[in-house]
Amino acid sequence: MRGSARDPLELESAGGRLRAHAVDGQVAVDMGPARLDWRDVPLARIVMVGSAVYILTLTPLTLPTGAGVWSVLLGIGLLSNINTLCYPILSRHFPPGMTGRATTALNSFFFIGAFFVQFAIGLVIASGIMVSVHRAGGSAAGRS
Repeated sequence: MRGSARDPLELESAGGRLRAHAVDGQVAVDMGPARLDWRDVPLARIVMVGSAVYILTLTPLTLPTGAGVWSVLLGIGLLSNINTLCYPILSRHFPPGMTGRATTALNSFFFIGAFFVQFAIGLVIASGIMVSVHRAGGSAAGRS
């Protein structure tokens, strides 16, 4: 609706994403290659642990009750851009002349992966599985 007040959950998620960009940027600066090597914490481990925690915060999406909304919002807000730390890892493994091509390949991988996930979700929606969950009394996204 035009001119209506924003949903508080939507605003919280947007605020969380803004904070996450600042936090990830600060992690990349403060814990750059020299500091990570000094502490013996590889950047790849930060990405793996961060991604695992992000996936765990999204698990309430699988519940038919709709419980755990705040976990999902915090996960999206604070951890959804943890994958941006893949780019410094990638640039370490290629010579400077090849870094642009490697980054383009990684971006293509992400876009193609997003396409297939969205396509699969479209197949699930078209199959009517969500309608049967809704009729069975479960919670569906967007139900009022």
